Amino acid sequence: MRIRTLAVGRNGRIAVVTEGAYTHLWHLDPRTGRPGGESTVLRDLPLGTSFALYGRTFVNLDAGGRLPPIFDVRPAFGW
Repeated sequence: MRIRTLAVGRNGRIAVVTEGAYTHLWHLDPRTGRPGGESTVLRDLPLGTSFALYGRTFVNLDAGGRLPPIFDVRPAFGW
């Protein structure tokens, strides 16, 4: 599993996007580093090699314009 990005999550948690067999969004407790529940599988998102996460908004930082620069995702179970 590879960490793709870190961000400030909801309710003071840390949002972590990981990549392995699937891309997952985790919300970690900053005091313990443990997940606050099950992860959310992120499917079919047009993520570049470099991106940032702000709430539910993803920002692709790759140059070239091949992917949408900004897109939002709908909340899902575990979000």
